[in-house]
Amino acid sequence: MQSRIEALDEAVIDLVRLRTDAARALAAQRRTAGLPAVELARENAVLRRYHAAFGRGGAALGLLLTEWGRR
Repeated sequence: MQSRIEALDEAVIDLVRLRTDAARALAAQRRTAGLPAVELARENAVLRRYHAAFGRGGAALGLLLTEWGRR
């Protein structure tokens, strides 16, 4: 069971990296187009989606992910 959890952790890490890279690329495209890098309505939708899936802790996770995408 421990090895299964470790494998899942690695998968989560890989997905977070992919998400962060995609968010940063999108922000760069938006800046190039003369738009704000962040679209707050979309970020709020992300937070609502994570909250719906995992409760208050999910909202915190969604916030962390969106913040990483901005760096």
